[in-house]
Amino acid sequence: MAVPAYATPFEKAWYYIFRIICGLIFCFLIGPLFVIIPLSFNAEPYFSFTQKMLTLDPEGYSLRWYQDFFTSEAWLHSIKNSILIAIASTILATILGTIAALAYPAALCPIDR
Repeated sequence: MAVPAYATPFEKAWYYIFRIICGLIFCFLIGPLFVIIPLSFNAEPYFSFTQKMLTLDPEGYSLRWYQDFFTSEAWLHSIKNSILIAIASTILATILGTIAALAYPAALCPIDR
């Protein structure tokens, strides 16, 4: 979408400034993923980039943390709880939303009897 031909100079400037602000917010929100994801494959017991990781040596990477996550009873219990809460809240929100949607028009147009 381009700036309309009839836009004022202020509107044109705001158009580009707004795009830059949105890009910076996107980088701020997505940027940490570019650090966390490679670190999640670290073979060392501490959370930092090692020399082996920086030289792309396969010995510097492992699935250790993922194995710990998927074999831990506490994490698996937490995942099950999260899924149950998500399903229950979805069902409850759908029911309440439907009731509210059906009740709203009735409040606007009461039937005179």
